[in-house]
Amino acid sequence: MRNALLCLLALGLAAPAADNWKPIFDGTSLTGWKHVGPGEFILKDGQIETKGGMGLLWYEPEKFGNTTIRVVFKTSGPRDNSGVIIRLADQPPDPWYGVHNGYEVQIDAAGDDWHSTGAIYSLSKVTKRTQKPAGEWNSMEIELKGR
Repeated sequence: MRNALLCLLALGLAAPAADNWKPIFDGTSLTGWKHVGPGEFILKDGQIETKGGMGLLWYEPEKFGNTTIRVVFKTSGPRDNSGVIIRLADQPPDPWYGVHNGYEVQIDAAGDDWHSTGAIYSLSKVTKRTQKPAGEWNSMEIELKGR
């Protein structure tokens, strides 16, 4: 995972309207977030920045069922590779646990149709490519619905 900035992570309970989003990252601390792996996630200018290789950052205080997750991100280069792991039932013991035991919504502008931004990694390909160039903010909503 390289250099993806996340300034993000809000949940919309039921049908998300502007006023019923619940932030799960407040821009001031990583309280409630846990990390595993050799990489590092640092708080910089109100954003989460990745450093130094693959790591997995997960939100520990609660689990979520049917909801929508809004992620706001930007990359620093055209080949940056990251993702958002969803439907992870257990605390991950290593950074690959999410890839093998959950679903990764890919962030990677350079990937093929099965491994580019918006794809469910290796399971569903993208129908269009809408990621903005490196350095520009992107937003995606991930709907968790049923199984």
